[in-house]
Amino acid sequence: MKKNKLLFGAVLSLTMLASCKTSNTYANNAYNTSLFETNYFLNCHDYAKETGIAKENVTLSSDDYFGQDEYQNEHTGGGGFSIVKERYPEMFQYYDASAKKTVTLTTDIDWVIGFEGTEQYLGTSFGRTKCLGTADSSFKNDGVLSKLYNGQLRCWNYYAQARVQIDENGFETKMPKTMQSGKYFLACIRGGSNATKIVDGREVSDGRFCTVDLIVTLYKQNAAYEVTMPAVSFVTDNHGSSISAVGFAFDKIPGLDPKGITGYGVRFANLIDPSNPTIETDATKKSDKYFGLMLYEVMFPDATWGD
Repeated sequence: MKKNKLLFGAVLSLTMLASCKTSNTYANNAYNTSLFETNYFLNCHDYAKETGIAKENVTLSSDDYFGQDEYQNEHTGGGGFSIVKERYPEMFQYYDASAKKTVTLTTDIDWVIGFEGTEQYLGTSFGRTKCLGTADSSFKNDGVLSKLYNGQLRCWNYYAQARVQIDENGFETKMPKTMQSGKYFLACIRGGSNATKIVDGREVSDGRFCTVDLIVTLYKQNAAYEVTMPAVSFVTDNHGSSISAVGFAFDKIPGLDPKGITGYGVRFANLIDPSNPTIETDATKKSDKYFGLMLYEVMFPDATWGD
């Protein structure tokens, strides 16, 4: 594990965080056009740089973060979560008060869009039970990003209704509540692009595995932790319901007390696309081929929240 500290000195402006919060309403067709390059969610801010906050840069080893590709492991029964379950089985435990027993939650597909009708899966589905929208109802009304808080872990043929597409600059946001306690960060991701290939004279999607360095920043009132997970692997352009579950436990981050986390950011760097080595990852640049990271869920399993 590598750790570098960039000292700027000052405090994080909550006003600046709030100014970047997404709108609570957006057009039904937003981020769902026929042009891949117009579907990026562009909301990039570097709060640490803008406010002069002290920022900790931490690079995790492969032993310090978890990542699992579902498509690569679908025949093993892992379902995209086998490594997470092996390392942190308690994350998938839930105490059923009515039955007075602890049950193990599943990561199966439930085919329900958004928050509607999810009550039937509480206590059985990992996503629906431990998503941010279930933890605190304020996350259900956080605009575009509320799509990441409903426990819908995969595409399930809902496309832009289920995902947020980001370029290498990603986004950062203030959450509607402040973390009081927490143990983990977890994201469900896959890759997408407008790159194709020719098979038997037909133009088809180019299904492949890609890797990126996934970078997650956690913001507190007077601190920021930029956490890099190198060489995260995932499926691109093949089976939208196949995702990589990627994340880390907070105790892997030196000096991090999760109490007080009030914002986060996600971006990526160093894309390795074996089929398209020059594909563009910056939505602001002109190109005929673009890559985007598809986020389906952002979770802080078992965290508690307050004002």
